[in-house]
Amino acid sequence: AAAATWSTAAGILTIDGDDGITLQTTGSGGVTIAEDTFHSNGTGVVVGDTAQRTITGQVPEFQIAGTTGADATLTIGRWSASAGGGGLHFFKSRASTIGTLHADSRVDTAGDTIGNIVFTIDDGSTSSETNAYNHYAARISGQLDAATSGANDAPGRLVFYTTASGGITESEAMRIGNNGMMTYGGGVSRDTGIIFDNAGTDYHVGVESGDDEFIIGFGAVLGTTPIMTMGAIGNGRVTIGKQQETTTHGLLYLNPDTVTV
Repeated sequence: AAAATWSTAAGILTIDGDDGITLQTTGSGGVTIAEDTFHSNGTGVVVGDTAQRTITGQVPEFQIAGTTGADATLTIGRWSASAGGGGLHFFKSRASTIGTLHADSRVDTAGDTIGNIVFTIDDGSTSSETNAYNHYAARISGQLDAATSGANDAPGRLVFYTTASGGITESEAMRIGNNGMMTYGGGVSRDTGIIFDNAGTDYHVGVESGDDEFIIGFGAVLGTTPIMTMGAIGNGRVTIGKQQETTTHGLLYLNPDTVTV
């Protein structure tokens, strides 16, 4: 390979190397850059590795790799005598060119993703890097919650995804809409609920998909010891003090035609 060459023009230092350029010091001071640095679109920065890795089917331009907690941790800090702190900002524009503004006539679409925080794992099931690093465990997604066409209108939602045991594909577990309402389950047929992990007795509230019931009960597993069940089966019958609302006996049992105590 040819030796690297360098030149200066108009105060700009240009270094050209066929096989890359290495900046290295013989002491312990490191390399200090005292001005802003700019990387062209399509080029990246890798810390702790010698190559860019394919993660979740794409090659992220900024990567941190390490073998210890400190090596693989990103810190955002702010030192100032004020109430403000650091931030991690996700930005999205439907403009097609970097640095240009959104066209006023263009309609933003409900469901547009503004940013994702993704959690993936290498579970040892494949020897292919592309496949190994594509196993989703969980994801938090900030999205546009409604179509917009006017100025100063940005209805948002947060959607939480998890992957069930035995799978590698995530599905929606919960969302918080632009109206502040929380929705569980994502329309999938599965048990959904909240477990209250108390120091003594645990409690739960949720929907058991198998019997299509809303349940309030004791325990850390939905439906183990119900206090009250009600559901669409049998035209909305309600049972208090019995495990299944389809059972016609309990401390109190109600259906549209009968009350049983």
